[in-house]
Amino acid sequence: MGDSALIGVSVGLGGLCALLVVLKLLRYIRQRRREYAYQRVDHMLDSEEMTFKAQLEHDDIDALFMEGADSADLAFDDADLADIEMLDNYRKTLQSSDPDDIA
Repeated sequence: MGDSALIGVSVGLGGLCALLVVLKLLRYIRQRRREYAYQRVDHMLDSEEMTFKAQLEHDDIDALFMEGADSADLAFDDADLADIEMLDNYRKTLQSSDPDDIA
């Protein structure tokens, strides 16, 4: 009776191992099938992009974007400053007022 029980346990463990191998194989095949549907993208840069990348690496970013811009264009005029001051005052009023009064 001892030998038949040992054989039964061995067959059961062998079957369990075979089942695990089959499940792993199915999982691997399913994963490969999903990856196969993905079309690879060429990540190489064209000549224009490589020139831009080299320029970014060698130049100061501010100088790159400010090229050709006059300092007068970047400064605020009186109307802009008045609008900014009005918005700042409005923000301060909202922050200092009671939230229940706003509704």
